[in-house]
Formats: sequence, C-alpha cells, structure tokens
Amino acid sequence: MNDVGPLLSQAAPWIAQFNGSTMIVKFGGELLTSASRRQRLADQVAILQQCGIRPVIVHGAGKQVDEACAAKGISIQKVNGRRITDEATLGVVVETLSTLNSQLVEAFAARGVAARGMAQLEDSWPVVATKRPPVAQPDGSTVDFGLVGDVVSVAIPEGEGCIVLPCLGHDGTTWLNINADTLARSAGVALGAEKILFLTGVSGVMRSLDDAGPISQIPASQLRDLIQSEGVTGGMKAKLEECLKAIEQGIPQVHVISGREPHTLLREVFTDEGCGTLIVP
Repeated sequence: MNDVGPLLSQAAPWIAQFNGSTMIVKFGGELLTSASRRQRLADQVAILQQCGIRPVIVHGAGKQVDEACAAKGISIQKVNGRRITDEATLGVVVETLSTLNSQLVEAFAARGVAARGMAQLEDSWPVVATKRPPVAQPDGSTVDFGLVGDVVSVAIPEGEGCIVLPCLGHDGTTWLNINADTLARSAGVALGAEKILFLTGVSGVMRSLDDAGPISQIPASQLRDLIQSEGVTGGMKAKLEECLKAIEQGIPQVHVISGREPHTLLREVFTDEGCGTLIVP
C-alpha cells in the first residue's frame, strides 16, 4: 500500500500544539540531487506552513560541491567532516549553492509557497559571519580552515515568508563557507525555534551499524557519550555535535531523520511514533 502520510486524526493535536511556532528544517545536499526529490521535500514543507508553522530552510550541497571540485581538479580537504575552503573551493561552493538554492525556490513556487532564497536576500544577507581562526587539534597541531565562517548573527524578520538559506555567511566583504548543520543550529537558537529537523540520507542516529534501526529517543547526556565513543566519526560526528549544542543552547527538541522516504518530515512532526531519532534535554 502506498504511504499517504499521517492521517488528520493523528496530526490534529500536533497541528494545534505547533501552530505559530518556528521550525528549522535542514536538507543535506545528498537529498537534493533530482527535481523529484526537491519537489517531494518542498511539498512537505508547504504542509507545515499551511498548518501555521513558520519553516526556515537551511541546505547544504556537500555532494554537489565534491563532484564540482573533482570535475575542476580542485583538491578536497576535510578535517573531522568539515571542509577546508581555499579561494578556488569557495568559488565552487558559492556557485553550486546558488544553483541549488534557485532550484529549491522553484520547487516551493511550484507548490504555491512564496519562498525567498539567495537571489532575493543577497542585498541584505541575514547571516553575519566572521572568518574562523586556526583551530587547535587534540594532537597539538592547528588547522586553518581558510574561508570558513563562524556565525555571528542570524536575523530574519517576521513576515518574510519561507526563507531558504544556503550555508553561507558574509562578513561585509566576502562570502564565507559555513557548515550547514552549524548554520541550522545557529538559526534555530537565534529565532527561538521549537524544533530543528536534520533530514539526512540515513534513518536516524544508530549506536552501531549492527543495530536493526535508529534510536527512537535519546537524552543529551547519552548523546554526549555516544559522540565520544569510537562508533561515531566524520560527518555524522560533526552533525551530532551540532545537535548536542542546539539542546544545550535551549532548543527543546532536535530530530535526525531520513529525507529519502516519502512523508518522513510530516510523520516526525505530526505523529506520536515519529520515524527517526528525537533528541531531548
């Protein structure tokens, strides 16, 4: 039987609870590789908005940037899942994010959602950032991440419609590359979000690859232990670190769910059982 999403009887109590709230929805670049995938995600966000929720979209383009760098012969360097960004890489990042952002805005428009993305916001960019200084590593060395930004502020006035933010900051002179999970967390804290939902290529948070499925719910203390274990590495470790920071900085609930299956965003928000991992204080 086809998955038609949550029933109205399931969703109604949650619609009432979340009406008027802000939610940050972060899309990983691996979910945005085709028009059909982008449209499926835009359809779900449109329903959130119709239910009185203010969605703010943050997206990356990691997969697309890797492919574009490889095609141009630009070396790809990452430390603990975070990209080192020289001038050539930054050019690819900005170009790739701009294209993908326009495609997402078009997907929202096709659903009747008035979305504002990079082209509409560029003259008054809402994410102020400063260039990250070299970062000390546990072995005593330092890493210069290059043209990577640390978020200073995120300012999105009420009544701006559906905002679609690529993972870029600006310091008043130049663009700076920002990890999309970091920007989602920063935006959520700045806007007082009820939830941050990280839509990924996996079904949720796993304690080990041998587990039958994701952890349904985990408190911050156990998540901290999991991050420090040897079972979590690379990009997932960086993501979970941002999830933990979000909870520590006052976000009531953070979710890690698959964005590949139909209606997962709606199931996570509007049903009791959800479909991924819920992180709570």
